[in-house]
Amino acid sequence: MWSSNAISLQLQSDNIVLLGTCESASGQVLRGAVTLNIHSRTKISSISMTFQGVASTMNSKQENDVFFQKEFEFLRAVEETKEFLPGQYKYHFEIPLPGDLPESIHSSLSHIRYTATTIAKRGGLAKNLKDKKEVNVQRLSRNASASEQQSLVRFGELESELMFCIFASSTSYHPGTDIPIKVGIKSLKPNSRISKVYASLHEVIKCPTQDGKMKCKATKIRETVSNWNTEIHGGMWIQPMVLLANKRSKRIHANRHNHYVSVHHELTVTITLHQPENIRKRVMIRTSLRFVAAETVEIANSLPCYEQSLEDPPCYDSVTVYPQQFLQ
Repeated sequence: MWSSNAISLQLQSDNIVLLGTCESASGQVLRGAVTLNIHSRTKISSISMTFQGVASTMNSKQENDVFFQKEFEFLRAVEETKEFLPGQYKYHFEIPLPGDLPESIHSSLSHIRYTATTIAKRGGLAKNLKDKKEVNVQRLSRNASASEQQSLVRFGELESELMFCIFASSTSYHPGTDIPIKVGIKSLKPNSRISKVYASLHEVIKCPTQDGKMKCKATKIRETVSNWNTEIHGGMWIQPMVLLANKRSKRIHANRHNHYVSVHHELTVTITLHQPENIRKRVMIRTSLRFVAAETVEIANSLPCYEQSLEDPPCYDSVTVYPQQFLQ
């Protein structure tokens, strides 16, 4: 039966982690194999594998840009088709990927998607054999470990009315972790009172439109509030607060900046200040935090797997053929 013939695509890993910035990353290699399982004699004119990167922007109509494409031909298209007898045919491949590829993302404003597709074209009216896999491309700065240990300290003075200090143990977090911060406030005017301190975290996604303008969407992903109702005298008062992880944490994107989309995260602390004669002011302080996907760090720090390298070593200048009787 024609339907019994099939082609499958196996990737050594469907996660590619680029180490460094777009300017400094050396790139990676996508490795894998294409397996052609023939159960009934058939004719095939070509066998190929294509790796493609497509950027889509959600404007009035969806616009697609194929910014990267590499094709690997195992059997070049010719006028005469080649007959394949029953058996298993295995083709290994390596595709070098540049270090300046934009990271994968799926958001309401922009999509960057990578796919690997293999096709065996058959002669006549027979249906082509096809298999497709999605590849996740992420980026990790080479000093990610150091940036995670770097603490956040932001302090200043506002309108000669109060001094503030915002402290966090790190500037970089994983999406699923809580973010503890400390807010310190010192009043510079007598009879001033702090009634509320509100902290929120927003994800800001920006992407260019076709007319050259920038489309922006800010989404609140976490928040917390402290009702203090306490007068401040003398030294600075330190209040601990925690931005807890929640269901929306799974949808947080890692920080990035490329030609198609940029993602950053803003921590906003709003201080409500009461003064005599029922005067109320709100003071807003903004600073940046980074998010790094935990699985990206794990993949980058993991060692390659060599378990099957001896029993099934890749061969790029020939095809491995397993006759049908050995597959039963």
